[in-house]
Amino acid sequence: MQQTTQVAPDLFWDTMVAFQRTAALKAAVDLAIFTNIAAGSTTTAAIASAADSAERGVRILCDSLTVMGFLHKSGSDYSLTDASAMFLDKKSPAY
Repeated sequence: MQQTTQVAPDLFWDTMVAFQRTAALKAAVDLAIFTNIAAGSTTTAAIASAADSAERGVRILCDSLTVMGFLHKSGSDYSLTDASAMFLDKKSPAY
């Protein structure tokens, strides 16, 4: 009996989009997105206001960070994951 091996592009795809993940994380840190969420700004409008940024861009960034696993989203509110709270909130001792 001959066994067929499924070939998947996962390694190539993950490598090609790695820069996007890095750029999103850098933007979020630069805009203090995680710190602002930890301080109570949980909606797109509140986060954008606290970051002095465009609401549309913040929504896109926060949704991307949610898909990547850095944030949680419930309705229109974002919250930090345990790891994001520990390492990405500028007020955390482990930041």
